[in-house]
Amino acid sequence: MDSPHAQHVRTTELSWEHSPRRGVWRKRLFHRGGVENGIVASLVRFDPSASFQEHDHPKGEEILVLPSVFSDHTGDHQPGTHLLNPEGFSHAPFSQSGCLLFVRLLQHEGRSQVTSVLKDHGTEPGFVRTMLGYDQSCHRELLTGTLRGDCPVSLGHGVADDAAVYSHRIDCFVVDGSFSLDDHVMGTQDWLSFHQTSDGSIDLSLSGSGRLYVSAQRCTSLEGDASLRLGDT
Repeated sequence: MDSPHAQHVRTTELSWEHSPRRGVWRKRLFHRGGVENGIVASLVRFDPSASFQEHDHPKGEEILVLPSVFSDHTGDHQPGTHLLNPEGFSHAPFSQSGCLLFVRLLQHEGRSQVTSVLKDHGTEPGFVRTMLGYDQSCHRELLTGTLRGDCPVSLGHGVADDAAVYSHRIDCFVVDGSFSLDDHVMGTQDWLSFHQTSDGSIDLSLSGSGRLYVSAQRCTSLEGDASLRLGDT
């Protein structure tokens, strides 16, 4: 990892902060823009029976359900569920039992984006990939299972011009387990964000078993696809 702007956040070292709604708490891992309307990646905690008033999501919303059950008008979402809601989506979320979420806001813009609901049905022996969501600007995956040795992750692009260079913002969130990503050792609920040019690589290794959420965000206006490819294990 050659970016001097890498951000590694150990969420266990952060304090819970009040959200605008009583009984809903947050730890902001990344924040750019307005206090309540900026680009955000956060851990969000609902106390039992806590709720939010109905609101919409300019430029979309992404939710990864962690412990317990998160609910809105679309249903009750169990742990491991990934929700990808496009621009214009509106809901009044709540949790009867209380829950923990990983949330990204203003990072799935466009009313033409589809609503996606995917469920993680647990791990299988070995190291597997679960596609969470893909659009023209962002690729998301849940890497889950047990890894023997190191696993290289490479970034590529699909443009015709070989000279075109893409810059990606890579976000990594440890759902559970312990990962080593280049020179960063990440524990459960740690978050790491950095920029990586195309054709570069990052070295990923896993201690024991666990789940790692990875998002590759394209940071350029050039045409083509930015993707994240997991090497053979």
